[in-house]
Amino acid sequence: MVAPTRALIFPLAPPGVFDVHRFDLRERQPLKPDELSGFLMEAGYVRVDLVSSMGEFSRRGGIVDFFPPEGSGPVRVEFWGEEIESLRVFDPATQRSTGRLSAATVPPVREYPWSAAALDRLRSVLESRRSARKPASARAHTRGADDLQARIEALAAGATFNGFEACVRLVEDRPASLFDYAPGASLVSWEPGQVLSDLESVYVEMHASFDLSEDFGMPPPEELLLPREVLQPKAKQAGLRLSELALEEGRTGAVHVPCVRARAYKGRIQDLAADLKQAPPQTTTLFLMDSPGRSERLREVLRDYDLPAAIVADDGARPAPAAPPGGAAASPSRLLIASGRLSQGFALPRLGLQVLTEREVFGEHAERESRRRKVAAFSPGFRDLKIGDLVVHVEHGIGRYAGIARVGEDGSSRDFMLLTYEGGDRLYVPIDRLDLVQRYSGVAGQKPRLDRLGGPGWERTKKKVKKAMQEMAHDLLQLYAERAAARGLAFSPDTAWQKEFEDAFPYEETSDQEKSIREVKVDMEKEVPMDRLICGDVGFGKTEVAMRAGFKAVADGKQVAVLCPTTVLAFQHLSTFRDRFSSWPVTIEMISRFRSPREQKAMLQSKDVRFNDLGLLVVDEEQRFGVAHKEAIKAMKKDVDVLTVTAKPIPRTLQLSIAGIRDMSVIETPPENRLAIQTSIAPFREGVIATAIRNELKRGGQVYFVHNRVESIGSMANFIRRLAPEARLGVAHGQMSEGVLERTMIDFLNGEFDVLLATTIIENGLDIPRVNTIIVNRADRFGLAQLYQLRGRVGRSDRRAYAYLLVPARKALTPVARRRLKALQEFSELGSGFRIAAMDLEIRGAGNLLGSEQSGHIAAVGFEMYCRLLEQTIQEMKGETPRPEVKAQINLGVDIKIPEEYIPDFNERLVLYKRISTASGEEELARIRDEIRDLYGEIPHQAENLLALAVVRLLADRLKVRAVDYGAGRVQVRFAEDAPVDPEGLVRLASALPGASLTPGAVLRLELDGAGGAARPSADLRRIEKVRDLLKSIRAGDSMRPVSQPTTIGPPNGDR
Repeated sequence: MVAPTRALIFPLAPPGVFDVHRFDLRERQPLKPDELSGFLMEAGYVRVDLVSSMGEFSRRGGIVDFFPPEGSGPVRVEFWGEEIESLRVFDPATQRSTGRLSAATVPPVREYPWSAAALDRLRSVLESRRSARKPASARAHTRGADDLQARIEALAAGATFNGFEACVRLVEDRPASLFDYAPGASLVSWEPGQVLSDLESVYVEMHASFDLSEDFGMPPPEELLLPREVLQPKAKQAGLRLSELALEEGRTGAVHVPCVRARAYKGRIQDLAADLKQAPPQTTTLFLMDSPGRSERLREVLRDYDLPAAIVADDGARPAPAAPPGGAAASPSRLLIASGRLSQGFALPRLGLQVLTEREVFGEHAERESRRRKVAAFSPGFRDLKIGDLVVHVEHGIGRYAGIARVGEDGSSRDFMLLTYEGGDRLYVPIDRLDLVQRYSGVAGQKPRLDRLGGPGWERTKKKVKKAMQEMAHDLLQLYAERAAARGLAFSPDTAWQKEFEDAFPYEETSDQEKSIREVKVDMEKEVPMDRLICGDVGFGKTEVAMRAGFKAVADGKQVAVLCPTTVLAFQHLSTFRDRFSSWPVTIEMISRFRSPREQKAMLQSKDVRFNDLGLLVVDEEQRFGVAHKEAIKAMKKDVDVLTVTAKPIPRTLQLSIAGIRDMSVIETPPENRLAIQTSIAPFREGVIATAIRNELKRGGQVYFVHNRVESIGSMANFIRRLAPEARLGVAHGQMSEGVLERTMIDFLNGEFDVLLATTIIENGLDIPRVNTIIVNRADRFGLAQLYQLRGRVGRSDRRAYAYLLVPARKALTPVARRRLKALQEFSELGSGFRIAAMDLEIRGAGNLLGSEQSGHIAAVGFEMYCRLLEQTIQEMKGETPRPEVKAQINLGVDIKIPEEYIPDFNERLVLYKRISTASGEEELARIRDEIRDLYGEIPHQAENLLALAVVRLLADRLKVRAVDYGAGRVQVRFAEDAPVDPEGLVRLASALPGASLTPGAVLRLELDGAGGAARPSADLRRIEKVRDLLKSIRAGDSMRPVSQPTTIGPPNGDR
């Protein structure tokens, strides 16, 4: 057991308490879902909708998920009545099961299991102490009562507050210490003198923070912490003392082991190779790589320098001898490579051993292997749809959502989405046709009018919008055509230097990074100038893609320009590029207001940094440049390769609509070991701020404090210095002189300051892994996307990061501000950028996404409909055939719905209805079915009917079927006039199929003999399957006609 000094002083629950609060589960065990849910809550698990982190649980009907702090991952418990039917492990990223278990254990997730009885006792103790203490004022008394209530509720909900660990002494008569959990164990003390000093520091710190908590009844620290007179003697009884300094070398039994820090090569492989070749023959070098893939990559790199290395197997087996180059006899290698992690390397000269980690070999410690997964894309969808919200029906225009209505008798009932329109008109949309309905996202401040059912207004609006689109699309297509016709430089294929540069990347690429890099290289090796957009979430590795493109250009003797919208971002890129290119002869300079005119002139006129042969232009966050700058960028784009990088997530609907015009790569895969940022909305109080700063400083980190008012930033600096006098504070804002601002940023980057008090000047680009806490003052005044960008400045390492969004303590928030903050707190998982973008569309509108000149058109039809029309317009102008808009009317008289008792949450059902109706193929529907079965249990027949009918609908839409009806034991299929079917082929099919016939009006009929005698659920499914097989026969046989034949099916008005 390894523990910090701080862990010694806090009281713990007696060891026996944890045994009482452990619960074993096994298959076929009699147990009710409610009983398991209650036990999980008592054990400290927090109830959520979907489990993604340790300590969470969820309940969906007869399925309970929970994520224990031990074991192989989260567990899914499926019940059959009052018995456990199965236990499964599942992946929290996909929510899909990955394996079965015969048994599982539910351990407590907190240091103390706060049962209802324990919480009542704590409340009673704190309330009596608070009542006995004379408050400083009536306001302090009220605030103390509020704080006490908030803390009790936090503990009950599974959350914590500063100092909550010490409350154990208030409810346990005989609390335990860490020593009680390992009686008789050998004690090893690292830096014994520092341990005693740290113990005293914690007591002093707790006394200092006591004033901040006394209002709600907390007793002084000496009544909460374990007594120092008990701990100090035990800390001195260590059987083994370890110290970096040889202070105890003269003592009996002291052993001095010479150990030196390993040299840091930081990607300079040639220097590493030279040192390895010059090392004494008896020296063994062990490389510790973060993954087998990285181990193999290092072996290839060393082989290029004629240095054979052997890979140590994971089971520790002795590696096979490495064959040296040139066919010489194999011999035991002096160079060994293994998978493993250490914080840093070292050398033991006496033993002839040196250990090098990825940190020494390639640079920063490689903590970012790919998760090999993507965060699920998010569209605004129906997850939060409420009665009264505006929606858009593709054929009938803008209406208002009025709920779900069930129509029909039991056994053949059907759910419909009810929409209301101008004049009180009502429209019932079948639940399996929700692909025709979109949530309305317009433009902030512009409220649309409801359309009238059956009126000409909606069609007129769509035509007007499409006409305006044609002008915009014409300009886009003209630019696309000019670039396609232009001839630029085709860069050479990758060189050995390129491979070496990429091998020096200190992380393992994510799958999306690899795909983006391949796409960029393919573009650069073409004669047509590249114009590619790299879109990715905050901290997902876009800069590395740009740097590899830059190296490829430099390797061909071309120059690279990187354009940034802010000086701070330019400085960050200068630092990042210089560090990454440090082992190669590449000159990297910066031109900004940080540089004097003389310096800039000298740079531009030097032989190394002249834009006389520019080959690649990298534009970072183009949308943040001004109009004049954008025109200048457009001029530079004409004959050079252009790579645009943005962290602004582009909604999926817009990606699809512009896919035919601009090349785009999307990076959605989050880095490995990156933890989600814990986001808290808190009132502006001294205790909250002081605790947040001190907690971060205690773990050796740094803090951003965002205060976006330059006129009061000085007084805020004094406030912070008073709250946390031990913190070294720096101040940065855009009105500072160039020299002072640059010096401040450099000092903070180098760790000279603990806290940087800044305006939103830090919003883009700053990437400092040590900064893992951000405090945003007056968070209610920021936009959602801006808050998301600010929060993304932290959490750039494998440490947990914290974001505190401060709001006025006694001031009511506006509904919009409340919604923004709630969304940011909800979307805290990795890769939430696309979900944030979607939510931002709802809150702020889409007008600024495509420019103000388009905002009126977006307001008229809604953002998703706008994108749909834009896609159609571009396809038409490129001479492509837009996808058919014929939507089949299907009525088979079957029971289709997701029963409430199966999925009680209304919005979850709505989301599934939408996903099923918009599925693009049978494979996607199969995935949705598997997911539903895994998440919610055995699928009821009504939902199976819904999924089966979705397959029929897909086939019908592709065949341009106008209607499929059932009645009197037969199915009738009516085709649209331009359906891609051959009438003669239909005749042959009707003759070949038993029970099939074709009417003079080209209506295909199929008798369903025998279906009626079956039980209702199976009869419904058989009817759907027969129609599915019929449509598949049409599609697979010779009934299809070439698209170019303008054959008309039936009379002009059809057989009605």
